[in-house]
Amino acid sequence: MTFTQGVGRAFLSGVLCLFPPALSARLTAQQPRDAGVAVSDTGVIAGVVLSDDAAAQPVRRALVTISGTGLPSSRTAITDDGGRFVMAQLPAGRFVIAVKKAAYIPGAYGASRPGRPGTALALAAGQRAEITLKIARAAVLAGVIRDQLGESVPGVQVSALKIPASGVISNLFSTADVVTTDDRGAYRVFGLLPGEYVVAAIPRVTGMGGIGSRSASEMDAMLGALQRRTGRGGPAIPANAAPAPLPPPSQSFSYAPTYHPGVVMFSGATRLRLAPGDERTGVDFVVAPVVTANLEGAITGAGDALSAVQLAIQVDGPRVPTSFSSSPVLTQRPGESNQFKYTNLAPGRYRIMARLARSETRVTPPRTVGISGGTFTSGGQPPASPDTLYGVAEIDVSGTDVTGVILSLEPGITLSGNVVFDSTTTKPPEDLSRIRLTISPPGGTYMSSGGGTVVGNTFNAVTPTTVRSDGTFAATGIAPGTYLLRATLPADLSQTWSLQSAILRGQDLLDAPLDIAQSGDLSGAVLTFSDRRSELSGTLQTAAGGPAPEYFVVVFTSDRSYWTPQSRRLKTVRPGTDGRFTVMDLPAGDYLIAALTDVDPDEWQSSAFLEQLVQASIKITIASGARVTQDIRVVK
Repeated sequence: MTFTQGVGRAFLSGVLCLFPPALSARLTAQQPRDAGVAVSDTGVIAGVVLSDDAAAQPVRRALVTISGTGLPSSRTAITDDGGRFVMAQLPAGRFVIAVKKAAYIPGAYGASRPGRPGTALALAAGQRAEITLKIARAAVLAGVIRDQLGESVPGVQVSALKIPASGVISNLFSTADVVTTDDRGAYRVFGLLPGEYVVAAIPRVTGMGGIGSRSASEMDAMLGALQRRTGRGGPAIPANAAPAPLPPPSQSFSYAPTYHPGVVMFSGATRLRLAPGDERTGVDFVVAPVVTANLEGAITGAGDALSAVQLAIQVDGPRVPTSFSSSPVLTQRPGESNQFKYTNLAPGRYRIMARLARSETRVTPPRTVGISGGTFTSGGQPPASPDTLYGVAEIDVSGTDVTGVILSLEPGITLSGNVVFDSTTTKPPEDLSRIRLTISPPGGTYMSSGGGTVVGNTFNAVTPTTVRSDGTFAATGIAPGTYLLRATLPADLSQTWSLQSAILRGQDLLDAPLDIAQSGDLSGAVLTFSDRRSELSGTLQTAAGGPAPEYFVVVFTSDRSYWTPQSRRLKTVRPGTDGRFTVMDLPAGDYLIAALTDVDPDEWQSSAFLEQLVQASIKITIASGARVTQDIRVVK
């Protein structure tokens, strides 16, 4: 552990984990080469790209991109056979430099390790900066997929799923790291960034529905009926007699997405941590059929409008399109009776929602397959209205049929309130109808459909709400669920105003999701817009007083209840090469500042990680709209 000292009024002790630098830089001021070019545009950034390993070999044909102040657009150069590149005629300013090449981890100037964010390079007028960028080989995952008999399985899609900071993977196909097993059942996924991964195998089966398995006695009975039809094995069956319908199989199976080491529940998947250049082979596992179950239930509260009731089912875990055989199948829709039935349910947890728009006399089932972030796909569900009814149930399925599920329809929720403007100098906007409020589930809404079965949380989509001229708003017909509230301002207003808080019953909806239960209204929400943006800035210095751009600055609230992924009260920033850093728009409150040599983007937002920093941090207070300056000095 090393310590950092606050300059002036504050003191800071920082937890420092030292790593070899990801790159080095040497800045030397030289005279401009081109006499005809203005001095302000004669800056040069030149350097070499090397492999980040013991050999440190030049990397040819790498793409080096620079962007920053004074440049109307980014510039890109390709390294030569010696790994060298030059960017000339640059204005003074701060520039971000990135490098990438296939099968390598994207690199950045100032990055402490492969895959980490870089820092800005401050270039003075007429200055020549010579830098060295290092780029590391990406990681590899490889293995073989077999069936329950030990035979290799070709044609299986295998996905390497990187675990994000939230720990939640929303979609099995949200990543480009998807490959198909070859004729040996082997797969190899390359180009992976450092971090934690889960490997998923997604078998495809032609056709929809489950795979039946009949017992020996059932097969004997069927063969006996066939023999009697031909006049053998008992009383003959007339040739013109209609064949008896085949009884359903006593047990049905399906192929569900399977996670290494061979489990179908995402919670049981093994997490594999990869470092730069890792080549993890032998990640083998078995993909086998799983026992599926049926689910039966009834709708109450629909009256005589049963034919207009819509059903959607959501699977807990990463999304899988309905084209896969493991998807649930709605085999009986509410119609003349209030009964419904799902078949082909693999083990897992499901959320079933019924929806009835009472103003709709006839609803067209979805015809397309799609995933949306809050909009409806063509032929999908109509927007909710104030008289929309919902019923919801959550069920655990483990291979045994489930009966007696009741979906009781009740009115949707109305969220209402008003907006206010906190300012002493700026006049509030005259046309409040330009402000739109969005209420959406974390991760957005999605829907996939096939054969009349709707899978997803599409009923949780909420039409954007426009603020009325008197500052009030009302979002109606909201289904039970968890939501995030955000405000969208036109460009001219967003330059001045920002949403500072959204208080409902003592809770700030900008800090925690809104959990909406079935029935009831939520009124009295107050959304406060302010023209005062908070700003925390300072300079990170070495013990000798020079800039310390190789560190990360982490700013986090002292209130542990806000230590959640993606919290607006947790920020990290890299200083520029001059050591300066700025953090904008922190809500008012007490905060802690720490300086670290390295920050893992998948770990630094966890409460366990932040807990380690508490005793090694400066304490500061940020008032609403205040500008706070805090310089930090690193002391080894």
